[in-house]
Amino acid sequence: MLMVTPIKRKQHVLNKAKALSLQEQNYFLIRLSRLLDQHYTLLDALTVLQWNTKWEKHAELIESTLKEGNSLDIALNKANFDSRIISFLYFAMKHGNIKKALLQSIQLVDQQLSLWKKFKQVTQYPIVLFFLFILLLYFIKTSVFPSFIQLFSTTTHTSDMTSFALNLINILFQTFLYGGIFIICCGIYWLVIQRKLSIYKKVKIYQRIPLLKKIISPNATLLFSLHLSSLLQAGLSLKDCFDILTKQSQNPLLAYHSEIIMDGLKQGQLISQILPGCALLEQDLHAIFQKNTTSEMLAKDLQTYADFLLEHLQLKIKKFLTLIQPTFFIIIATCIIFIYLSLLLPMFQLINTI
Repeated sequence: MLMVTPIKRKQHVLNKAKALSLQEQNYFLIRLSRLLDQHYTLLDALTVLQWNTKWEKHAELIESTLKEGNSLDIALNKANFDSRIISFLYFAMKHGNIKKALLQSIQLVDQQLSLWKKFKQVTQYPIVLFFLFILLLYFIKTSVFPSFIQLFSTTTHTSDMTSFALNLINILFQTFLYGGIFIICCGIYWLVIQRKLSIYKKVKIYQRIPLLKKIISPNATLLFSLHLSSLLQAGLSLKDCFDILTKQSQNPLLAYHSEIIMDGLKQGQLISQILPGCALLEQDLHAIFQKNTTSEMLAKDLQTYADFLLEHLQLKIKKFLTLIQPTFFIIIATCIIFIYLSLLLPMFQLINTI
C-alpha cells in the first residue's frame, strides 16, 4: 500500500498538469527535434526534457503514455498540446517521418506566434486610445453636453446646425459604445456555439460569410496540401491518403473535404472533377491535380504549393496589420474633429447673437 499510494498520487498530479502556453509548446518541440537530430531515442529525449522544471510533468506524462503502448499524438493530446501540433504528429505516425512533422508544426506555430506578437504590438496603442476616446465622449456627454443644453435653452437663437452639433456627441457615444458591446457579444456567442455545431453547419456558415471564407480557405488549403504531400511522399496510394485524412479527428474541416473526395472517387470521378465541390479549398488545387499523373510529382507540387501559400499568407497578414493603425487613427481623428466642431459651432453662433 505504501508503494501504490505515491504512484497514484503522482499520476493524479500528472493528469491535472496545466496546459503549456503555445510558445512553451513550440520550445518543447524545438528541443525535442534537436535531441532526435542528436540520435536520442524518443523516450530518452523525453527523459532529458524532464530536466526543465516547466516541462517535467508534461514530458513525464507523454513518456508514461507512450510506455502504455499509445501513439505520440495520443500522448500529446493527454498533455493538452495544441490540436494543430497533434494533427501533424498524427500524420507522422502514418508516414513515419516524425522529424519532418515536428519541423512543419514548429514552422507553422512560429509563424502564428510571430504574427500574433506583431498584432498585439500594432493594436495595443489603438485599443488604449479607443478606451480613452470613449471616456472623453462620456465626459462630454455627462458634463459638457448638459451645460450646453441648459445654456441654449435660455436663448431663442438656436439653429438647426446648433441642434445637430449638440446631438452629434450623443450619437457618436452611443455608436461606439453599443457597437463595441455588439461585437464583443457576437464574438462570445460564436465561441460558445461553434463547439455545438457540426462541421457541415460550420461549412455553410463559412461559405455565406465572405470574410470568414477568405480567412479560412487559405489555411484549410495549406494544411490539406501539407498533409497530403507528406503521406504521398511516404509511398501511400492516393486512396489510402484520403482514407487517413478522413479518419483523423484533430482537424474536422480537413476530414470533411477528404470525405467529399473519397465519396467522389468511389463514384468513379476524377479528383479534378470533385474539387469544385470543396468550396473552402483554393481553386489552384484543381490545376495541380489536372497536371500530375504520378504520386511523386503530385507530392512535390503540393509541397511547393504549400510553401508558396505559406509565404503568401504571411505577406497578406503583414499587409493587413500595417493598415490597422493608420485606419484606426483616421477614424478617431475624424471623430475628434467632429466633436471639436460640435463644441465650437454652437459657441460661435451664440457669440454672434450677443
